[in-house]
Amino acid sequence: MTIHHSKGLEFPVCIVNNTGRQPKNYTDKVYFHREYGVGLQIKDTKTLVTQKTFLYDALVNKLKSDEVAEELRVLYVALTRAREQLHIVGSLRNIESVVGKISTEIAVYQSVSSEILLKNNYMLYWLIAVSLMMKPKDKTMPNPLWQYADKSFLEKIAHNPSYAFGEYQNIFTEVETVVCDEEEETAEAEQSDEILDETEFSAIDTDLLDERFRTSYRYENSVNVPSVVTPSAMTHHYFSSLNKFTFEEKGSKIAVERGKAMHRFMECADIEKAVNHPQEELERLVENEYLSEEQAKWITLPYIQRCLATPIMQRYIHSAKKYRETQFEVMISAKLTGFPDCEEEHLLRGAVDCAFEENGELIIIDYKTDYTKDIHELKERYTPQLALYRTGLSATLGKPVKACYLYSFYLNNFIEI
Repeated sequence: MTIHHSKGLEFPVCIVNNTGRQPKNYTDKVYFHREYGVGLQIKDTKTLVTQKTFLYDALVNKLKSDEVAEELRVLYVALTRAREQLHIVGSLRNIESVVGKISTEIAVYQSVSSEILLKNNYMLYWLIAVSLMMKPKDKTMPNPLWQYADKSFLEKIAHNPSYAFGEYQNIFTEVETVVCDEEEETAEAEQSDEILDETEFSAIDTDLLDERFRTSYRYENSVNVPSVVTPSAMTHHYFSSLNKFTFEEKGSKIAVERGKAMHRFMECADIEKAVNHPQEELERLVENEYLSEEQAKWITLPYIQRCLATPIMQRYIHSAKKYRETQFEVMISAKLTGFPDCEEEHLLRGAVDCAFEENGELIIIDYKTDYTKDIHELKERYTPQLALYRTGLSATLGKPVKACYLYSFYLNNFIEI
């Protein structure tokens, strides 16, 4: 039952699930509001730099505020449905970090303020914030969340005798796990076998069943063909043995985050300004929320500068018509995506990192952050992907593709495909 459907009802026991779900991410290019109108991002056609307008920021803040208000109403309904027991379920990746962050903000505002609610639009975050503000009646047993709290919170609030707390008793309890009796399970299984042994099978035409079950499906070659494919997914499927991690070792979470951040910088930055002032451009992207402060830590500016100094990127910078993160959706034969026996078509969907025009023809540049020692290894892996990029971009823009290039941040080298 949804929380909305439970309005006006009560139950002996209620379980509120998934309180740690992610809030909505406001990254669309345009938003609409019945009172405030339309908020747009504006793109400079020459530099391809996107700027958020004042109305866009105001509209996003209004939508976030409305969402928080609605989530608070929903949470109130959820927490007031139980007559006897209420169980709240949620998960966090790093409770120490989350509690530390929330406790620091509480220490700054001296309460669970509206600013905290807006910054952390998770039901579970709000519940943690309220729980931090509670002191147990049993003075020998401190609030278990305080062990992860920031020092400023402990000094200003938790250990401040003059601060008024809400008191609780026996909120945190142990959970008993009940294991089913194996002998009971075995007895039930044996009883089921006896029932099957008594069944008469003589009246069943086994030859007819065998014939029907062995009948070949007419469209067998299309069964495992997806309706939508992406160039990157097809590449990972057929070349999964090659490392797809950035400058650190394979399997590193830092490597994955660094790769995403580098691509985001190349997508949103004013490339001409980044050539000479990369640090200023990085700060601008963080200030305008194109990159988070966490993502900014993963950006390796020397790699960015080396990339922008290459001949192929200089051609991009001086071209009259530029494209970045250009999306495409085209119908193509499944034979082109690794299904040679299939006569069907499916949707090819993707986005090209970078492209520009020369004499009416397109040149595609695809950035790679893979850890590799040989540029030809990248070429072997990504040639099928670039072929799909060529097909998709040409069909979308209605222009022929003259050449495709791979650029390796790790090797500071590019190669034509």
